[in-house]
Parts: sequence; C-alpha cells; structure tokens
Amino acid sequence: MATFSLRFVLSGLAACATVVIVGTSALPAAAATGNTGAGGGAFAGDTLVATAWETSVDPFTEDDGVLRHAEDTDLYNYRIGLEGGQIIDFQPTDGFEGLTAAEQDQWYVDAGLAPYEFDWFAFYCPAARLGSLEPTAKDSDAGINLVSVPYHTVAEQIGYPAFTGSEFNDWYNSVVFGWTFAADITSTFDSDFLASTVTEMLDSSNIGNGINAVLATSYLNFTCPDGYAPLMGRVLNSSASGDYAVDRSLVLGSSMFVEPVNLLNSPVPIVEVSSAGTYIAVTGQASVNANASLWGVSYVNDGTRALPNTGRDSSSFWAMTAGAATLALVGLGLVALRRKTAR
Repeated sequence: MATFSLRFVLSGLAACATVVIVGTSALPAAAATGNTGAGGGAFAGDTLVATAWETSVDPFTEDDGVLRHAEDTDLYNYRIGLEGGQIIDFQPTDGFEGLTAAEQDQWYVDAGLAPYEFDWFAFYCPAARLGSLEPTAKDSDAGINLVSVPYHTVAEQIGYPAFTGSEFNDWYNSVVFGWTFAADITSTFDSDFLASTVTEMLDSSNIGNGINAVLATSYLNFTCPDGYAPLMGRVLNSSASGDYAVDRSLVLGSSMFVEPVNLLNSPVPIVEVSSAGTYIAVTGQASVNANASLWGVSYVNDGTRALPNTGRDSSSFWAMTAGAATLALVGLGLVALRRKTAR
C-alpha cells in the first residue's frame, strides 16, 4: 500500500535476489523550455486528479540456469488532470491508453488494494540554502524548474527480450545507482526522485520464487538556482506528521504543509510552502518493492508561468466509457496480480 515513503522503493528492490531496470534513452517525455507555453498547469484553488494510463512492452525471459518469463508486461503511468477532466501534466499521453475513473477504481478493487492510497509530493527550491530555518518555496522563474522526465523501459536493455543472468542484473544496477539516467539528468542523481514498476519472474510452471524485474522507470529531473538543491516533501492534509494526502484527488490551497523525505541524518520538520512555484507529483505504491504507476507531475502557476501543451488530451477524458483498458497491477512485491476485468 502507499503507506511507505518513496525512499524505501529502491532499498526494497535492492533486497531482491535479482532484479532489472532501465537502460539508455527511450520514450522521453517532451521537454519544457523555461516552463512557458500554452497548456495550463495548476493554480491554487484547483482540484488535481491522478488519472491512470497504460501501455506495454513485449514479453521477455531471463535465464540464470532456470528459464523464467515475465508474469506481466503492462506499464502504468499517472497523468495529473483537473477535476473537470483536462490533463495538465508535464508529460504527453500520446501512445498511452487512458482509463475511465470507474475502470481505475475497479482495478484497485481487483488487485486487492482498495481502498488505495496515493502518494502526493511537492518539489520546490527553498527560499534559503539548506540549513536555514526559512522553508518558503521560491516562486516564479527564480524557482524550481523541471527540465525533463526521463522514461525508460526494460525493452532498452542489452539482451532484451532474452536476458542472461548478468544482463538481467546489469539492468537493475543501472537504475539503482542512477547510471540509466546519466545522460538525462542535469543535477546529482537523487533516488527519491525515481519511480519504478516491477513484475514477478515465473518459471516454466508459472511459479515464482521472489525474483522481480523492473519493467519501467521515470525520473523527475529538477534544477534550482545556483546554490540550491531541489527539495521533495510529501503533501499533508494538515500540519500533523503522518497525516498524508492519500486520495486520488488533491485540493490545492494557497499554501500546503509538507513532510520532507530527502533530508538525511536530520530530524524531519513539517514545513509550510507556498503552492505557487512548486511542482506537484503523484505516484502510489503497490508494496514496499514497487510503485503501482510511474510519475504524474504538474506545475503550480503563480500567474505568469504555464506548462507546454501535452498534445491530444481531451477535456472529456473522465467521461469516456469505451476503448479504455483495464489497468492491471505491475508487480505486487513477491506476488504479481493479473488483471481480472476485461477490456
């Protein structure tokens, strides 16, 4: 469930005997240039909604003395939309199949995750350097910038679709240590900014033994003005620690309380940041080992900035009733669950 912080995702995966992850560049999200353009973004007062989208990779195998195959090869992604249906995510939806709200709800039920809990995060630049008592987020163009959202799948890895044991492990290590994103990111790799989905590997009798493979991963590549480092805080419903925003929708106020998750070796204070000037991202965990879906992310405007247009998104998304796929769970820890409802 989503009660675990994202900081545990990679450490949980590292505990697996063998796992795999992303390779070189593939399917990158359209990059923003200074976050200008026509397309929207969010404003204080908006209600954000985590919408679900899917695609897939072809089946693959891994042979380390026992030939195994991937239990599931569907890839799941969130895109942030507004309550009325408009998609305002930084990333495009071209090539993905969208779920209706009812189909998304049904997936969590079928996967045994209902009531499902989402993980909402705010990314921001501090108004003063780390160590300062001033937590206010910098807004406008002097603040945080999302340069890109690198997105990679197992299909990029050497050996695909028939991996040797070493190729399988190389894929995993490349993600855990950030090598996968070396050509993509403009700042120091931060594992908290990574989301990955996994699937269980099964033998010829369709029995698993806890070996998981990463199907896809996405990374939030942020920069701040010189002398600052991007900060990440889990969005709270109040100023109380642990009172996380876990619903599919999130109402944006003029400010928000967040619990920082990437402050190492120090107490974790609750801070209040201005909503304008931050990026809001959403994911959710199926287990301590994996996210249910990859990042959705959008910017909160201060009145002067807007995100690029995401392409063929429609304001009628949530009203669609036909042609949408049923979302399945990608890798529930040691036991991956198959989709149980038909398209």
